[in-house]
Amino acid sequence: MAIRGGLSEFSVAEILQLLALQQKSGVLALTETRGGSQVMFFERGRVVAAADRRQDGRHAFLAYLTENMLLTRDQLESVEDICRGTGHDLFTVLVSSGVMGRDRLLEEMRAYTQRIVDEVVNWRDGTYEFSGDEKSLPNQGITLKLNPEELLLESMRRNDELATLKESMLAPDLILARVKDAESQPLPRECTVVLNLVNGRRTIDGICRISPLGEYLTYDAVSELLSRQQVMIVDPQDVVDLALPRPDRHRVSVPAAAAVLSLILGSVLLGTGMGPLLDHTNSMSSWLPDDVAARRAEVRDRLRAEVMDLRRSLETPAAGRRPLDDPDPLPPGEPDPSPGPGADRAQ
Repeated sequence: MAIRGGLSEFSVAEILQLLALQQKSGVLALTETRGGSQVMFFERGRVVAAADRRQDGRHAFLAYLTENMLLTRDQLESVEDICRGTGHDLFTVLVSSGVMGRDRLLEEMRAYTQRIVDEVVNWRDGTYEFSGDEKSLPNQGITLKLNPEELLLESMRRNDELATLKESMLAPDLILARVKDAESQPLPRECTVVLNLVNGRRTIDGICRISPLGEYLTYDAVSELLSRQQVMIVDPQDVVDLALPRPDRHRVSVPAAAAVLSLILGSVLLGTGMGPLLDHTNSMSSWLPDDVAARRAEVRDRLRAEVMDLRRSLETPAAGRRPLDDPDPLPPGEPDPSPGPGADRAQ
């Protein structure tokens, strides 16, 4: 007989305590409205296994071991191949193949189950459904028998510590970055897992959401990394500055140089020159210090002279050639009505 309802009526803690008190056997499926979905298996009131139903294609516990750096990719593929070839369950293959010892496997199974309880105990909006009997339990050679009340007590203790950390030391919106030239030192596995998620832009809350350790152990690893000076807290403005492209003051790109040259040549060919532009900048330089204004005037005068020389070289045709802007040659003996290159200076 199936029992179902909403988590707003019965909390996860109340459901787990009820199943333990009545020594029920079966499958408890918990679903949160935001998309979370977890399954817990009970045998006579004890938790024997747990699984994340959001995993697709790969056993949830196997993915957990890989993300926590407990299995390499080669070991993961080898275990999957053995499971498919022999039909044995994952937990038996992990031990029989020598990939993981039995005690270590039980320890990680317990940690994985605790992480799931830590997550679901805070769900307030969702549904639950309990159904089945001992026949519906997973067929695996190695199982746990955990007391749900002990799991709940541990989750409550962790939640209290997390609340203290968030209020007094590590707010969820703090941004973490790696310390440059940090001292090389051996780190606990949990710290290495979290360190790989630090990219200088993620907040602690963002790291917790993608960490395979769960929120509590992730916070614990962050505290350890801070104490070892492997990570540091950065100001959000620094993150914004790092995200903006910074100009290179030592090199001028080829497209930029070509654009400047095109502007100068176009200005000369149009007959405008750069005089008005330079004169305009001169009128705006009264706020500059005297020495800077003097250097700027020298640069302006030198640039004006170079522009005039370039204009003369373009306006003066080579021998046997006529200017590009003179489509019709003048009849022999006809005076040139256009002013010469020095007309501006004569005026």
